[in-house]
Amino acid sequence: MKKVIQRVFPSDQLHERLADLRDLLKKYFLVVRSHDDQGVIAPYTASFYPKISLAYKEVNEIHINIDSPPDNDVFYDWRGSVYRDDDAGEPCFVVYVNERFAGLYLLRLRSLYATDWSHDWECVRLAREVIPRLISALGLKPLTRAEREKIYKTYKTLKSNPLRITVGGDPEFEMWRGSTLVSADDYLNMGGSIGTDGARSQVELRPAPGTPAQVVRNLRELIKEFARRFPKYDLDAAGHRYPCGGHIHIGGIPDREPPGELLELLDDFVGKPSLPLSGEARGEYRRLSAWEDKPWGFEYRTPPAAVFSNPRVARTVLKLARNLVTKFYSGRALEYNDPPGVEDYIRVGGLTEREAAYLVEFFRQGVPRSLRIRAAWGTFAPEEGLAISFRDDWLPERKRLFRKVLVKNLRRGEIVLYGLASSRGFVATIPGVPGAAVLDDPPYAPVNGQGRVWVGLPWRLRMEEGVDETLLREAAEVVARYCRQFFRVSRRAR
Repeated sequence: MKKVIQRVFPSDQLHERLADLRDLLKKYFLVVRSHDDQGVIAPYTASFYPKISLAYKEVNEIHINIDSPPDNDVFYDWRGSVYRDDDAGEPCFVVYVNERFAGLYLLRLRSLYATDWSHDWECVRLAREVIPRLISALGLKPLTRAEREKIYKTYKTLKSNPLRITVGGDPEFEMWRGSTLVSADDYLNMGGSIGTDGARSQVELRPAPGTPAQVVRNLRELIKEFARRFPKYDLDAAGHRYPCGGHIHIGGIPDREPPGELLELLDDFVGKPSLPLSGEARGEYRRLSAWEDKPWGFEYRTPPAAVFSNPRVARTVLKLARNLVTKFYSGRALEYNDPPGVEDYIRVGGLTEREAAYLVEFFRQGVPRSLRIRAAWGTFAPEEGLAISFRDDWLPERKRLFRKVLVKNLRRGEIVLYGLASSRGFVATIPGVPGAAVLDDPPYAPVNGQGRVWVGLPWRLRMEEGVDETLLREAAEVVARYCRQFFRVSRRAR
């Protein structure tokens, strides 16, 4: 089946009684719409009862009072999802009619997004009083013919002034030491080029944007830096334990938000074929047309981390995304097979024959149990060493103290420190913890079949405020001595 995608200027959508307001609005706006479900914020638009999501920055308020208010409240009905953000929001004038919220005027885009002014004749009657006074308060001038032609020309084709589309990404990976999964927030903060994602369990790499080749080089350097900082650990893109996204950043587009047609194009060439590579943990994040607004453009959130699992696929996917966005904004109609084949990736996606064949085959492979990153990106394999993971609730400073003591005393091995419920009392699964009784029936075997040592500790040592640090340090030393018997070489014996 063939499909055609083309960027076109939005047309009027005259639901309900909007036709009765068109004469007042079309002098100042190119497009007038009512009950718009597209969710896209466009320039030079007057839209009533729109389904939008917007962070706004209030620059000023406009208050318009009418002597004959409507008989019902439908005029003020609103289904937009908006919130105030005075740091990064879209600059707006907030419009009030008879001291009730009635809409937002977006200064940068010269667009009005308002409540249900066109619902019925009573609402239209009120709106015909409001609109001239609003136009006057905003100081708007009718659009000239030259202005209209210039806007249409800019919107429909950008061939004479090509866009400089940039790409980037912030792929998420699980952090492993051998067969032990660890939580990234035990080692990293949220900020920086190597940090944790919002859930804090995954490692998120944030290479600087640029061309596809530049992004791949920047990402390789971050992976090398990770290897230097954590030589005994690896990253994994499979995402079976934690959800791992392969978000693609798109910068330099002229729209405030990505048009639905552009998202459909990205879905067809990238999203749909890559979604089956999502790990078992991706859950609700596994969906098409997922995106987030960003100051530099938007983040396409549909792909999984697998599209960053090696430099070849990362460079190819980033090149494909940039080419699709650039061609979409050229204004040309893009015709292709649905689903796309190799020839479509070449003709529409702008890939070479070799790149297209490789990418199509990569998408077909399915998600493996593991997608280790360091070897795939040409960095040295993790050293054998000490892996410490924490289960259940811990105060961050308690994690740091126990980790510091264990690292000082042990050179290698896998240790899991987990929590015992407060209802059990002051107990531990190993002897010698100051003041703690030994639990007779621990929930985990002290040593499992892979040689991993499990130690359960009481709630008080993990979470209670005000515990003496000397007691905590002594408990950590006890854990280190207990674990040492299972590992052949201690750090002190070197």
